[in-house]
Amino acid sequence: MATDPIRRIETTHIDEMARTATSTTQWFAENLHDTHPISHNNQLKVFICGEEGFADISTEIEKAKESIDIVAWGFDPGMELKRGSGHTWPRGKTYGDLLIEAAARGVKVRLLVWLDKILCGITKNMPGHSHGTHPWRTRADFPNDRTIGAQHSLAILKGIHKDLRQYIHGNANGYITAEMVPLVAREEYCHSWYDAALHGRLSGIEVRTRERVQDV
Repeated sequence: MATDPIRRIETTHIDEMARTATSTTQWFAENLHDTHPISHNNQLKVFICGEEGFADISTEIEKAKESIDIVAWGFDPGMELKRGSGHTWPRGKTYGDLLIEAAARGVKVRLLVWLDKILCGITKNMPGHSHGTHPWRTRADFPNDRTIGAQHSLAILKGIHKDLRQYIHGNANGYITAEMVPLVAREEYCHSWYDAALHGRLSGIEVRTRERVQDV
């Protein structure tokens, strides 16, 4: 009888105290030696919670000297990787601002996000691009400013929130209140960030989605 090259005997260690064992479905990339060679002497760092993991990403971005390559299901430029003590956005430096700063010091930034033409209506994984594009931004009384930054977006909205009509969900009278400013500023920032990045206005930052990669 021929031996099945896929099914192999694997060793799984058992916790004798708890009398449990954890295993996983076998991955097959190790069989593709030409395109996925097995490498050795890797350094692995295990994070137990998201707070540690995201903080480490922020630190690595700030330390980067040559290139930053991010491949992710979704990307939120308004997310704070390290949160401060504040209670409203931004509670720390945003993901998008960290990448802008890295690109400004000469680091090549490449971002690949999974977004498909067929599913883009339901996969809201790119705030400011897949959703939250804010039609009020096109009003004539909104400043025509190309500066991208979390604090800049917040300052703009703080300055004009009393007179600005827009279509924010759940606000019956159509006006931005002072309490709504941080959330609205966050969405404005994400929209501005993606609009600039996808149109080549963020020097040193290249953003591709799954659909755009297929078209290249």
